[in-house]
Amino acid sequence: MVKVIVVEPSKDGAEHLTFNSLVLSSLLEASPELIALATSNSHYEALGKPNARFIPLPVVSIVKRRFISKVFVELFAILKAMTYAKRNEIQFAIFLSVFPPLLTFLPVVAKVFRISMVVILHGELEGLVDSSRMRITSFGYWVRRFFDGEGYRAVDCFVLSEGIYRRLLSLYPNSEGYVKWANHPIVEYKNLQNSQRDFEVSTVGFATQKKHGLLFEKMSELARSGRRVAHIGMTEPEIYNRYKNEIKFFCMPGEYLGHNEFLSALERVKHAIFPYANTSYKMTVSGAMLDAIASGCDVLSLTNDFAKDLVDSGLPVTIADSLESLLHPIEKQGIVDIPWKNFSADNFRDQLLSSLASDLDNTFKSI
Repeated sequence: MVKVIVVEPSKDGAEHLTFNSLVLSSLLEASPELIALATSNSHYEALGKPNARFIPLPVVSIVKRRFISKVFVELFAILKAMTYAKRNEIQFAIFLSVFPPLLTFLPVVAKVFRISMVVILHGELEGLVDSSRMRITSFGYWVRRFFDGEGYRAVDCFVLSEGIYRRLLSLYPNSEGYVKWANHPIVEYKNLQNSQRDFEVSTVGFATQKKHGLLFEKMSELARSGRRVAHIGMTEPEIYNRYKNEIKFFCMPGEYLGHNEFLSALERVKHAIFPYANTSYKMTVSGAMLDAIASGCDVLSLTNDFAKDLVDSGLPVTIADSLESLLHPIEKQGIVDIPWKNFSADNFRDQLLSSLASDLDNTFKSI
């Protein structure tokens, strides 16, 4: 009998797919007959069509983030998933992500459907410290409403690092005991000895002229000096058109990489550059940075709180205080021992199940 419904109503394509696949695989390994999965067809297929009850949900593409359409489509998706849960007497739900305007709606859903909920909070938490995100169509507006209104008391919330948890409690000390933390799982190293590292340097992430124009100019200088450089991720047309003859772009403007394409690109890169300023990474996690670590890249980042969290946790990240020191010189770090247990999917799964109910946790552990 199904005990838990896992719901992913907010993303399409490959976004957060490593996280989803690790958590779902661990849950399914415990016992597939206890899990129902509600997500988009594309996510279900990308996850390898896992052996679990599948409830297809409509999902708005990440390329088309129209606010009103996402609100109504995701609202319908959540209600569809919870209606299925109610009809099948499922009492526990794990939300792998939620569009922030619907966070304030979840406590009502939990009460009406009498379902215990766990919600994983990703990058939307950044709106808590960014005063510019206070429009009604911004993430920050709704996340602040959720925390100011103490919506977290009706659902269990998980954030994905101890550092983010501490920073959240400094803003909302009353959330202690309601919000929990667990490290984002990391894929364990594969045998990467024969990987074709034919690009010495690659930036990773969404590149814009306004934020990253200077960095790309320096990258083009490296290319002109004979070093092979690339960019992995979404990009604005202005960046692409200006540097396409010098920098290899793995993704065309207006498109995004599939999950396997993204990982394959990382395995061709020696040094992965993450130009994440501290203003953008106080309260959010970079799944791409963790994928780069797992892919055997030497990871370099501008100074930011998330990168510091990774260093404090024993992960191989080099932090630079300027663009110049980020790119010159780049030295080989070599693979170091990583505390895998702290970043394992099984550890994350156990913490999720324990937060739902001790009897559910015992059900899984007895199998």
